[in-house]
Amino acid sequence: MLILIAGMALAGPAQAQTQPRQATLTIQRDITCQYPNFTDHQISTDSAGFVLPEIDGAVSWRGQYQMQGTGYALAGISAGAGEVRGDAELVLTYGQWSYNGEWLPSEAPGVPTGAQPVVLPLEPAAQVTVTFQNALAREGASCSGTVMYRIDFKRETRIWQVDLKGQRLVWHRLMYFLVDPSDGAFRDFDYEHGITFEYDLGAEITLERRAGVWSYKTGKITRAGVSHDYHQVPTLYQITGQSCFGCAQVKALAGKALTGWSDGNNLILHWPYQAPVVKLTSKFAMQCAPGPRLADCQSLKKSETNYEDQDTDFFQRAAGHRLALKNGPASYLDETDDAGGLFRVRHDYTLKRLK
Repeated sequence: MLILIAGMALAGPAQAQTQPRQATLTIQRDITCQYPNFTDHQISTDSAGFVLPEIDGAVSWRGQYQMQGTGYALAGISAGAGEVRGDAELVLTYGQWSYNGEWLPSEAPGVPTGAQPVVLPLEPAAQVTVTFQNALAREGASCSGTVMYRIDFKRETRIWQVDLKGQRLVWHRLMYFLVDPSDGAFRDFDYEHGITFEYDLGAEITLERRAGVWSYKTGKITRAGVSHDYHQVPTLYQITGQSCFGCAQVKALAGKALTGWSDGNNLILHWPYQAPVVKLTSKFAMQCAPGPRLADCQSLKKSETNYEDQDTDFFQRAAGHRLALKNGPASYLDETDDAGGLFRVRHDYTLKRLK
C-alpha cells in the first residue's frame, strides 16, 4: 500500500511585534493511487496552529492529520517547516506524518520540499492548490490528485474616524455709482458679493499592520454634506432663482470607498474630486442715479442678470493634506484678503481612534 504524506510549516519566531499573530494552516488532500491490483483513494485533512513572525523568520510546527484510504484509516502527528518572507508570503519546504511512533516517507509533490516549495500569499484565507498527474510512483503505483493549502489569520487593525468641516468662499469687491436711498444723493458705493460653499464630511479609515508598519487598508465616506450661500453688501440685487449643479454628487459620496495612504504616523486621504457650481438669477434692486449711466441702469433693472461660481478648490486641496495620526483637531487655511476681494479655503479636521 502506498501512503502519501503531506505537511506544512509554522510556529513562531522571536521578532518584536505588537501582539502575537496566531494562524492556522489547513491542508486537504484528494489523491488516487492506481496499483496493479487495486485502486486506493485517499482523502485527508491536516491542520496546525502557529505564530507568524512580524516580517521575516523561519517557522516550524506540529499538528494533527486524519486520512481515510480505501479500506483503512490513519491519524496522528504531522510536522512541517518553512519561512515567512517580508510579511508577504509563506514558503513551505517540509512536511511529514507520523504513525504509531514512526515517521512515514514523504516526497514532492505530495508534500513541500526545499527543491519544490509551496508558496502561499500571506493574506487571510489565502489558498494554493497543487495538482499532479502520474506522480509518486512507488511499488508499481501511479498517483494523481490535488493538495490544497490554506492559511487563516487576522492582521492587526486600527480604525480611525475622520471628520472634515470647511468652506470655500470667493467674495469680489467692486464699486458702483448709485443713489443713496437714505438722502437721494448719488455717490460711489463699495459693493461686495460672492458665493460661500460649506462642507461637512466624515470617513472611517482602517489601517492594518504590514511588515511592522501601520498601512492604509480601506476607507469609507460615512457622511457628505454641502450647502451654499450668496453674500452681498449692500443688497444691490434681488435673487430670483438659484441652483447648485454638483451638490447632489457631493452628497452622494456618503457610503462610497475612500482611498488613501499611511505610514503609521501620518494619513493622507484621497477625497474624490468634486467641483459644484452655484448659479443665480437676479434683478437690480437699487435706485438708479441720474446722469449719463441712468439709461443703462434702468435697462439693467428690467432684465435678469446671471451670476455663477464653481468651487474647484476644496476637494482638490483636501486630497493633499497630511494628517498626524493622533486624537484631536488639525486645520488648514489659505486666505487672501485685499482690495480686489476675499478668497478663503478652510479645512478643519478632527481625528479620533475608534479601535
